[in-house]
Amino acid sequence: MQRKKGSKIWQAPHVDPVHLLRGGNEILASLVFDKRGSDCRKYDSTDAAGRKIFGSHPEFLDTKRADGGEIKESEGIQETPLLETHWLEAEYASTIVSPLEIAADEDTSGKRYLYAPNGAGDLYEPGPIMATYTVTIVQEGTYFLWGRLKISDKRDNSFFVQVDGGSDNLWEVEVGDHWHWDAVNDRLGEDPVKFTLAEGLHTIKIKLREDGTKLDKMMLTNDAGFIPNGKGDISKNQGNFKSY
Repeated sequence: MQRKKGSKIWQAPHVDPVHLLRGGNEILASLVFDKRGSDCRKYDSTDAAGRKIFGSHPEFLDTKRADGGEIKESEGIQETPLLETHWLEAEYASTIVSPLEIAADEDTSGKRYLYAPNGAGDLYEPGPIMATYTVTIVQEGTYFLWGRLKISDKRDNSFFVQVDGGSDNLWEVEVGDHWHWDAVNDRLGEDPVKFTLAEGLHTIKIKLREDGTKLDKMMLTNDAGFIPNGKGDISKNQGNFKSY
């Protein structure tokens, strides 16, 4: 958002994006000031987490100028999307439908993973056999879904993936008999798939296609340049393990 004063809009030079609070959620923003004396300058302050920032806006945080005075001359803000990353352990699904099940592996993030054992059967059309997950985002936009998987051979390398009521994507994963990250693709469409999501709660469904495909962890992010590695970060859906 920018608010016009007279016929000119001014942005403070070299003002870095800052972390602000709006409605209890964190956003990233660059401040816009009108050109009145020393008001077009950097203001040292800290955000709610105590990190150093440059300036703020009285609508969001009660911050001070470097000289101790209130910031009064801001004319609005230019918002930059907050980069969100959500980690989900595969074993902590809301629901799991058999023959999908949880197995143990010390090399996984939470020492467990989701799969359908070999011989359980394949489903080459999306069906009711699935694991379901929920995640809440605060920034609407385009998101990418990644998974950490282990694929023994090309006969055991796919799931169907559905977000909310969207289409089922045939996620064909690169073969590798080791745990590795792969972005959700659609063999018949996008690679990677771009999910357009609104602010709020969303449902991710991982559906059986080929038995033997192993899923350790997922990551949902709006950062198109972020490639996960290793075992990822702490998952938001960790809790009491449920046996299905």
